[in-house]
Amino acid sequence: VPSAQLKSAWCLAALNTKGISTLEERFETRDHTEIMLKYLGANIKVKKSKNKKIISIFGKTPIDAKDISVPGDISSAAFMIILALISKNSKVIVRNVLLNPTRTGILDVLKKMKAKIKIKSKKNICGEVVGDIEAQSSNLKATTVPEKMAPRLIDEYPILFIAACFAKGTSIFNGIGELRVKESDRIKSMEDGLKPLGVKINSTKSSVKITGTNSFKLNKKIKIDAKGDHRIAMSFYVLSQVLNKSFKIKDFNYVKTSFPSFTKTINTLKKN
Repeated sequence: VPSAQLKSAWCLAALNTKGISTLEERFETRDHTEIMLKYLGANIKVKKSKNKKIISIFGKTPIDAKDISVPGDISSAAFMIILALISKNSKVIVRNVLLNPTRTGILDVLKKMKAKIKIKSKKNICGEVVGDIEAQSSNLKATTVPEKMAPRLIDEYPILFIAACFAKGTSIFNGIGELRVKESDRIKSMEDGLKPLGVKINSTKSSVKITGTNSFKLNKKIKIDAKGDHRIAMSFYVLSQVLNKSFKIKDFNYVKTSFPSFTKTINTLKKN
């Protein structure tokens, strides 16, 4: 599985290695580390061709000390965006969000689903593209998401599955086998949580099909096992807010690992 984390580790090691270190990347992964190193003045060259990218780092050369402005994480913003899209009479603006093309797959898929999304106030900060995302209530349409999209929205699939539950038709997500080996088996966790609610969801080893519905089964206490996975917990919390139904979510405290103010933020949105 292509890994931006491993690539970043290599980049940092290459900085302290004499000579020129070269990495050939055949699958696109997040490029935040390369962008940061360029911003800090590291001697790094990136050459792109149709099928690969070659990164060359000249080690043991000085880099500059600079202030870094860290934009908002689009993986966290996705929960607010989709909450607005699938709620009635709702609108949200999430400001100063990272819009790096390797991270905006979620926006591309949602727009394909006819989501009302606008990007405003785009600017470049420390080498990264940053902007505001405006989203409002939408009548979503089902879509098919190909395998090639997976690297650009791998962390957003759980909340995207929630959006698919409200879309007209059957959505298909292909090439997502990596979700089986995240903090939990995210495909199984979402399937286990959605099926008792009456959602028609089926999976294979690396794909998921979800048919949208407007008749969730809410006539009993709803228990969700997040299995220690923050994104599963947050996804079902968003669903509970849209359905105006209390869910008992096991391991919800794991949300603090990535979004400590998650529930506070959601509650603030509801008040407004």
